[in-house]
Amino acid sequence: WTGVRFNPYLWPESARGGAWLADDVGTSLADVCAELKLPIGVMAFGGFSPLVPSIEALCARGDVDVVIDHWGFPRAEPGGAPSS
Repeated sequence: WTGVRFNPYLWPESARGGAWLADDVGTSLADVCAELKLPIGVMAFGGFSPLVPSIEALCARGDVDVVIDHWGFPRAEPGGAPSS
């Protein structure tokens, strides 16, 4: 294994916001990632801003690397619809 992907949109809707990825489940997963020295990839394809507090909380741990897996989708033309 080379890393673990966190898909924020698989978290229950009730958990979205605030700690979100750094809730009890995310913290338990991050503990295992730290122990195995696996980075966490965060799939931020639904928007980065709502995830900032939880990404900051994961980064603040200091014992696990966090990678932003998706910054967005490429567009064939600026301002156009995402490429398919």
